[in-house]
Amino acid sequence: IVLAVLVALSLVTFILHLRARKARRSPSGIRVELMIEGKRSLLSTPASGVDSKMTVLSQAPSGEAGIVVELPNAPAYQSGYLPLVDEAIGRKYDEVVITRFDKAGKFQKEKTYLLISDRSVSRPDGKRIGHAVIFLNQKSGRHQIRDLGSIGGTRLHGVRLKGSAYLENGDRIIIGTVSMKYYDMRSGGEADV
Repeated sequence: IVLAVLVALSLVTFILHLRARKARRSPSGIRVELMIEGKRSLLSTPASGVDSKMTVLSQAPSGEAGIVVELPNAPAYQSGYLPLVDEAIGRKYDEVVITRFDKAGKFQKEKTYLLISDRSVSRPDGKRIGHAVIFLNQKSGRHQIRDLGSIGGTRLHGVRLKGSAYLENGDRIIIGTVSMKYYDMRSGGEADV
């Protein structure tokens, strides 16, 4: 009986330890960054661990079209906003690769990356350049999204992508377990974020 009680206490202690560790790993600690020509800049403000060398690019939706990375259980100001088209400042990204940062990752200097520090997001390797890509269809002038053979998959409104899909204002995108929203005000609508 004493042995059974000791085993039960050890098991309870272990479970409590795991829960405490999980609680310490706050979802707001997820970082959202933009990498252009090999240089990284923050798009979100994590609660802790901010690298003083990095600048925060955007704290609110801006531009005519873009994406918002919604960080779970985090205040709105900690979400990551990436304007894909911003005529006011002459910014337009024709292609953005969504991936996880890894120091050993094979990043191409000529590509633009949206880096999300969540383990459910696939990182670049010898087979793929990242998890998914959002790109501008030159003929239609509309953004599309395509999964790049990721392990966790890419979902648009809960449906796993097979091939490419056009994006509409307010579309919900799930990359691994990270939720995003696409906004497009070019057709006269308001940002649905």
